[in-house]
Amino acid sequence: MNLEKFDNSLLIVGNLGELKIFKVKDELDISHKDDFHTSHKHHKGKLVEHLSFNELCDEEFIESHKKLSELVTDKQGHFEGKFGSESGDGPKIELEIEEKLIDLISKHINSVLAKESYKRWYFVFDKEYANRILNKIDDTYKSKLAKAIEENLVKKAPQEIVEEFLD
Repeated sequence: MNLEKFDNSLLIVGNLGELKIFKVKDELDISHKDDFHTSHKHHKGKLVEHLSFNELCDEEFIESHKKLSELVTDKQGHFEGKFGSESGDGPKIELEIEEKLIDLISKHINSVLAKESYKRWYFVFDKEYANRILNKIDDTYKSKLAKAIEENLVKKAPQEIVEEFLD
């Protein structure tokens, strides 16, 4: 497997509730396990290529997990609706919170892209928000975007996520 293209890159993975950013390095190590390539006379082992992941960011955005009633403690301005349910600014407030989270996440990403040195970066984000976040990424960093996947893979290990880019 050719992992060289991931050397000195950033892997950015997230959803509206969590953001993880990894610095990826392609490394060679010597495997001391015996197999048919190992010289038993010299016991040198075999060179094995693998990726190492240095976690630069692991942020949770708890606002995305809260119910609207937990965020808004005052029910003023809400009136009983036609069928006994409340009417008011609920959806408007939810959209406002969503937009603030998207701004916060894109600011985190822009900040890391500005201070790290890298050849390219890979982006994996929940389909519903991926384009909105990418639109808020500074244009100077977009030229180094290697590939984006619109999927929620935040619970997967970085090694598994990289395999998604090899397809």
